[in-house]
Amino acid sequence: MGHCDRRTVAGLWCGVQPGHQAIFAQWGTNIIGTFPGRTSQQAGGDKAGVQVRFQQDDVDRLESSVPGILHISPMVAKDVPVQNDLHTYTWTVNGVLPVFQDIWKLDTDQGRFFNGAEEQQRAHVCVIGSEAKTKLFSGGWALGETVRLMAFSSPSWAF
Repeated sequence: MGHCDRRTVAGLWCGVQPGHQAIFAQWGTNIIGTFPGRTSQQAGGDKAGVQVRFQQDDVDRLESSVPGILHISPMVAKDVPVQNDLHTYTWTVNGVLPVFQDIWKLDTDQGRFFNGAEEQQRAHVCVIGSEAKTKLFSGGWALGETVRLMAFSSPSWAF
């Protein structure tokens, strides 16, 4: 969207059809994304085209200095082969914090989302979607099973 003020966003939202509003409501509302990239203009003594990379300090600074933030989570995504004993598929794997479940309004059909203690312990746990469950486990029971994310050196991840 680029730069816009609240009036523009409200105007854009009012023009969205009710069916699309329902889709957005399921995904999450009042969400703002900030994405790294390259600077388009010279800024802060750096030339245009300098790569911008976010760090955890940036997330912490936003959380502490921007009023009204209820939840914040960095997200890193990478396409990796995901494998169990019988199947291998390449999917986009997202690394997020536990609050991501609240941000995107993610509900689980079985089991639960990972929690803060598991995140702090760097526990090898993951949450998969229905497509991954169907393809990896033929739609069968997936809780407690193991998959391997082949882009990472850790041996396996459990549900």
